[in-house]
Amino acid sequence: MVAFPFANVALTTKKPLSTEYPTELGQVGDYIRAHRLNLGLTQKQAATQLGVSEAALFSWERGGREPGIRNWPGIIAFLGGYPLGEESEAEQLLARRRRGGLTQLELALELGADEGTIRRREQAKTSHKS
Repeated sequence: MVAFPFANVALTTKKPLSTEYPTELGQVGDYIRAHRLNLGLTQKQAATQLGVSEAALFSWERGGREPGIRNWPGIIAFLGGYPLGEESEAEQLLARRRRGGLTQLELALELGADEGTIRRREQAKTSHKS
């Protein structure tokens, strides 16, 4: 319903900043969100620092998807370190790939190993964890 059809006025407002901290830090997006809020950054500001789109950051923070391997060096720099545990060999391999932004093939070449071996050893984390 138009109250004043002769008035050409558009009402706008800024989206409120979400200040909801993650309840637990399990996924990388939880760490990013907590750190971003601690710094007082908006998603747009943090996305700019990370060199990604605001939509990508939103998705990571909401657990919609995991960052691509090429995004990890920037994430680690933003957070000031690798946020996830590295107890098993599989987690250590994955952490090494993420730190360097390397594909499984690139890590395999660096280690003088077969790409399939890297893939199998990384996948072992799901079958050996309780």
